[in-house]
Amino acid sequence: KKNKPVSCFSCLQTYYTRSVGTLKLNDLIAYIGSPYEAKTIDFEDVIYRKLDNGIELEVSGIAGNSNTCTIYVWDQRVLSGIYTVPKNKPILKDCLGMLAFKYQNLSSRIQVERGDQII
Repeated sequence: KKNKPVSCFSCLQTYYTRSVGTLKLNDLIAYIGSPYEAKTIDFEDVIYRKLDNGIELEVSGIAGNSNTCTIYVWDQRVLSGIYTVPKNKPILKDCLGMLAFKYQNLSSRIQVERGDQII
């Protein structure tokens, strides 16, 4: 009896799901760092952060077998944004940083100074 051929995609998908799709919540929070925390929302363990201006970031889908997770942005219980990102520690950390920067409107508080060279 011959074994059924397995496509490369199937092998890669299985490997990817096992290595990335099952991220441990506490390991991920340790990697991302403070002020993110584990919280249970709607019977699901999520990564959570409340920004100084009241905006809330919620990362859902960490424990699932999908290769992506979803970042929900809430403004006073009103959904302001939904972002689907790969379950990849560096990418997720960068996305959360970018969203925190965006929703706190930090770009308006940054003053760029530049000294021109005199020749």
